[in-house]
Amino acid sequence: MSSTTEYLSLLHRPRRLRRTPSLRRMVRETQLTLNDLIYPVFVMEGENQQEEIPSMPEIYRYSLDLLLKEIADAANLGINGIALFPLIPSDWILLKVRIWLWLNQL
Repeated sequence: MSSTTEYLSLLHRPRRLRRTPSLRRMVRETQLTLNDLIYPVFVMEGENQQEEIPSMPEIYRYSLDLLLKEIADAANLGINGIALFPLIPSDWILLKVRIWLWLNQL
């Protein structure tokens, strides 16, 4: 008997992943809503400053005063979650690298 014949001979289609409501919820298609969205915002020190991030066109880093307006705009669109990404000064990063090298005797 070929595999095609075996497939066609099924009188009952197996539904083992849809037996219970909890299993059905687990394997159903993804439903994306505004409640699932998190708006990433990039923050820097200063006042009344907005600078474009070179590696991400049309994405900006905001000072705190402008950040509040940006967050309010997102809330008006129904986006309730935000993730803050601060600008870490490059001298801090260099200091961390030097400490790591010193600790590892490199």
